[in-house]
Order: sequence, then structure tokens, then C-alpha cells
Amino acid sequence: MNSWLVKQFIFPLHERIVGRKTYHYLRELEKLQWASPGDIEDLRFQKLRTLLMHARENIPFYARIFKKVGFEPHKMQAIDDFRVLPLLTKADIRQNLQEMQWKKCPGGLYRYNTGGSSGEPLVFYFDRRRQAYDAAARALTHQWWGIDVGDKELYLWGSPLEITKQDRIKTLRDRLTNQLLLSAFEISPSTISSFVKAFQKFKPKCVFGYPSSISLFCKMARDMNFHLDDIGVQVVFSTAEVLYEDQRQTISSFFGGIPVAD
Repeated sequence: MNSWLVKQFIFPLHERIVGRKTYHYLRELEKLQWASPGDIEDLRFQKLRTLLMHARENIPFYARIFKKVGFEPHKMQAIDDFRVLPLLTKADIRQNLQEMQWKKCPGGLYRYNTGGSSGEPLVFYFDRRRQAYDAAARALTHQWWGIDVGDKELYLWGSPLEITKQDRIKTLRDRLTNQLLLSAFEISPSTISSFVKAFQKFKPKCVFGYPSSISLFCKMARDMNFHLDDIGVQVVFSTAEVLYEDQRQTISSFFGGIPVAD
């Protein structure tokens, strides 16, 4: 799909249909990136206090925790004041998931889960505002590396929930927005050839995913004498894990010495 068409019409229309103010938040973040460190810290404090006040009023789990430790978010004077709260664990979330949901959230809540690479997947929920800010923040940081909304992006991702939702509607949506998802869980010597062909056919401008998965793919493909340094990948975005220097070098060299952004 033409990248200009995706940026100007298809992606904005998609975000409007699903009820996300992604472009509104992107304009907000584009201005904030030039704010002074002091202004950013002030905003950070105000947003945290507002979030904690919201949690006290609308989330039964946090209302109970706040009462137990005597925490009153409206009396916060500094960003570290909330450290009186106990650390949240995965076990806490699993045991109290229903109590942690904002039942009256505008637009409803949407179920997600982690990939489960460290054990049992963790279920949690996003609202439309959270989804839109995430998309806006990713669009902004992509811009820093010359990647714009609508440019072709290939995902090496591993959430079972996402993979199982690769139905016709999602496949069509990805195609219309110039995105391609390959399962990081399926990387093996027997699938490398098909993965390479997918790269060559799609010709992504950038790649996004787990550094461990992308570096593993690069090593296997290189060992099998495949090369992808001439298909136009300009940057690889590493996320969700620590990016180690040897992984950065492996990924960069395989795609022709391009930057790997953490």
C-alpha cells in the first residue's frame, strides 16, 4: 500500500473508527519533546498524582491498599511520596485482576497478555486512551530515526494472543496499514527460508521486536547463507528486553550496518 495514502487517510480513518485519538496525542508529544527537563519533571509529577487519585476513586484494589498504608495521593508533595506503596507483583495482579479494573472506563477495556517468555503469561487490560498514547509515542520515536506513519514495518513478535488473532480482518488491517507480523515463536532452521522470503517480498523500511528473537533470526539466516542487507531496512527497533551489545552488532551487520534503536 502507498505509504502516503496510509499516513494521510487509511491510518487516521482506522484510528477514528476504533475510537483512538492517536494523532491528537502525537501532536501533544511532538511539542513535549522540546520541553525543558524541569517542565517534564513537573508534568510527570502532576500526571502521577492524577493517576493515583483516579486509582483511589475508581479501582477497589488500590483504594484498599491506599487505606491500609495511609496513603493520600492528593497530599503528595514530591514524586517519591508514593514509594510508601508496596511493590506490585504478578501474583498480585493474577489474584486481584477483577478488583484492578475500571469498570466504567469510557470505551471499555481490551484484554492483552504478555508473551510468557519468563513463565506463565500475564493477563491485563488496556483502554483506548492507553492504546492511542502507545501508538503516538511509537510514531514519535520512529520519526527520530526517519520512519513515518505508513512506512512498511515488520514485527517479529511473540504474544500467543496476537498470533491466534491473525484472522482475515486483522490480516487485511495489517496489509492496509503496511504492517506484517511474523511469529517470533516460530523461528527455527526449518522456517528461516520462509521468513527470509517474507522479508524479501514485503521489503520493510524498519523491523520491530524482541532483540533475542531478531538476533536469533539473523544468526540462523546468516549461517544458512541468506543475506538481507539490500532490501531497504533502515533501522531495527528493539523492545521488551535488554538489548545486549553482541545482539546489536549481529542485527546491525546482517541488515547492512544499519542502526539498532533500543
